[in-house]
Amino acid sequence: MNCLNCDVEMSTHLVHTDHGHIDYDMCDACGGLWLDRRELDQLAFQVEALVAENVKLWEPVTRDGLRAGRDEWGREVNELAASCGLEIDPSARVGELPYSMQQRVAILRALAMGSDFLILDEPTTNLTPDQVAELFELLYALVGAGGGVLLITHKIGEVLEATSRLSVLRNGEVAARFETKDTDQQEVAEAMIGAPTVNPPKRGRAKVGTERLLELRSLVLRTDAAQGPLIDLEVHRGEILGIAGVAGNGQTELAETISGTRQPESGEILLDGGPLAGLGAEEVAGLGVGYVPADRNETATTPGLTVAEALAMKTLRTPGVCRHGLLRRGAIEERAREAVAAFDIRPPDPQIRCGQLSEGNLQKVVLARELTVARRMLVAVQPTQGLDIAARDFVRERLRVRVADGMSLVLISTELDEVLALSHRIAVIYRFGLIGILDAKEVSNEHIGRLMGGVSDD
Repeated sequence: MNCLNCDVEMSTHLVHTDHGHIDYDMCDACGGLWLDRRELDQLAFQVEALVAENVKLWEPVTRDGLRAGRDEWGREVNELAASCGLEIDPSARVGELPYSMQQRVAILRALAMGSDFLILDEPTTNLTPDQVAELFELLYALVGAGGGVLLITHKIGEVLEATSRLSVLRNGEVAARFETKDTDQQEVAEAMIGAPTVNPPKRGRAKVGTERLLELRSLVLRTDAAQGPLIDLEVHRGEILGIAGVAGNGQTELAETISGTRQPESGEILLDGGPLAGLGAEEVAGLGVGYVPADRNETATTPGLTVAEALAMKTLRTPGVCRHGLLRRGAIEERAREAVAAFDIRPPDPQIRCGQLSEGNLQKVVLARELTVARRMLVAVQPTQGLDIAARDFVRERLRVRVADGMSLVLISTELDEVLALSHRIAVIYRFGLIGILDAKEVSNEHIGRLMGGVSDD
C-alpha cells in the first residue's frame, strides 16, 4: 500500500489540477476528465436498502433491461465476501450496520465492479483497534492479489505499519518520499511540519483528589434514537476524564448536555453541588464551564467573523467589554491582541476573518476563548482533530497547563492515543451510555477497544 498525506479530491478529480496529469494503469486522466467512479471508495449508500442491493445496484443494466433477483444478488455477494475472508449478511439493511461493516460494504461494492485500486481517506477514524487490524488484513489481502491501495491518513503509526511507500504533502507540494522500511516516526513528522520536532516537556499526571466538581446522576441523554441507559459519572477537581468511543455513540449529545446546549431527557447534572440541568449555554458558561465543540468552523465560530469577534463571543456582557449596552470596540481589540500573542495565532491580525485561518490557528482561537471562560471546567470534543503535529502539541500542552492549575477537563475524542496520553481516568461510551470507567495508568488499547465495540467486562 502507498500513503499520500493529503486530500483525496485531486486523485478522484473532485477538484481539478492546476497543471500536470494523473496516470492510471498506463492511461492519462487529464484536467477535466474523471476517473471511473468504480475506482472510488466513498461511503455513499442507500441506507434503507440491503447490503446486496447496495453492492449490486451499481452494475450496468443488462440488454433486456432486467437485473438479477435479490436471491441471486445475495448469493453473489456471499461468494465475493467469502473470497475476501469477510463475514457480512447480504440481507442486512446498510443503515443499521456499524461504521466498520459499512466500510466493508463499500469495499465489496468496489470489488464487485472490478476495481483493482482503492482510495481510502482517513479510513480508521471511526474504528476500534481490533477493527483497524481487521481492515488492514483485508487491504493486505487485496494488495497480495495484485490490487493497489492509496491510504490517506494523518496517523503516522498506521502509515508505518500498513504501507510500503509513503509521500508527505505540505502546502500543496510533495515535501518528502520514503520507502517505509527505511524511515521512522520522527523523520516523517519532521517532513510533515517542515522543521525538527521538539517534544513538549514531560509532565507527569498530577495526583487528583477526591473532591467532586461535576456529577451526573441517573442521566439520560436526549437523542433521536431510542432512550439510552442511565449515566452515572463523577469528575474530580483538577482531573482529566477521557471519554473514549467510536463516533456516533453519544459523544456529541453528552458534551452538549453538560455545556447547556442540549437538555437531558431526565436525571441530574451538578456542578459543585449546584444544578446545571435546565440552564442554557450562556448560564453554564457564566458558571465557569467552557466548551470546545467538534465543529470549529460552523458551531464554535463562523467563517465571516473576525478573530476579535470570535474571541469576544462569550464575554459580550462583561463590564470590561460592554458598557451601558454598548460594545467597547477598543477593549475587544486589545483583548484580542493579547490572546493572539499568547496563543501564537497566525497571521497575528485580530481583524482577519476566521474563514481565512488554517484549522490549527482556528482551533487556537476557539481554545483561547473557551479557556478564558473555563474557570472550573472545560468540555473539549475532538480538540486536535485535523491539526498538524505542531498545532496538536500546542493544544495538548495548553490543556495540561490549565489542568495543572486546577481546571477539570472532560476530553471527548475518538483518538484513542490522545485519550490514553492525557487522561487520569477513561470512561468508554457505547450506545449513549457508559460501558466502563478505567484508570488510564492500568488500561491497555485492547481492553478499551473491546469496550468501544460493546463487549463489557461483566
